[in-house]
Amino acid sequence: MMGRRSTVFWSLLAAGGILLGANQWLAARYVTVEPGWVRPAASLVRVQGRQSRENLLYAVVRLRPAGVVDAVRAAFDPLVELIPAPGGSLNGPGWEEYGRQLEQDMDESRAVAVAVALRALGRRAGEEGLRVGEALLEPPGVDAGEAAVVGASAGLMMALEVYAQLHPAGVPARRRIAGTGQLDAGGAVHPVGGVSQKIAASAAAGADVFLIPRGNLDDVKNGGSLLIIPVDTFEDALAALRRLEAVED
Repeated sequence: MMGRRSTVFWSLLAAGGILLGANQWLAARYVTVEPGWVRPAASLVRVQGRQSRENLLYAVVRLRPAGVVDAVRAAFDPLVELIPAPGGSLNGPGWEEYGRQLEQDMDESRAVAVAVALRALGRRAGEEGLRVGEALLEPPGVDAGEAAVVGASAGLMMALEVYAQLHPAGVPARRRIAGTGQLDAGGAVHPVGGVSQKIAASAAAGADVFLIPRGNLDDVKNGGSLLIIPVDTFEDALAALRRLEAVED
């Protein structure tokens, strides 16, 4: 009897050691990607003296170090993914470095978004006082162990927000429009990661429309009730919104 109990004990101890080792190995090399949340793009950029209807939304994914449970969940839930950790590892200082990179990407994306929106309106930055709003996100921290990721992926929605504040008639007023996409200085919209998770978060937040880079169209698994609109450029996005405005009228 004692021999059997001893065997069970050592078997459980060995199994626990294997699980702990697997958790540590996964956490060192992979992150879990899940739906995050949705916020108004007006929280990231605002034109002085202008109002926002706050119906233009940006979506984020949530990242955290992966574990065995996450690997199991990812096998059954299409909205849970395991991807290699940026830079090879997000252990310890890796989170801080990743957070600094996200902040830098966000700042660069904001500047590009403002320039693209003003150019579309035939204006220059000196003609309108622009105040950059405080981002709602905190950079990823070691203590938190997770991050809500924005980086450059809010570029399209920030540009649309600036445009809408300066030209409200150009954006539908009665729709909640979410989206994602990295914008370059020429106005092209580039693919980003986490599209399925961002769509799920936007649907849960009550959005009606979701704008995505056309290069991400194959990544859409289930748009649900959302109207998914793929775009190649900022001008494409404006044209799509004008069509929505015409339907509303």
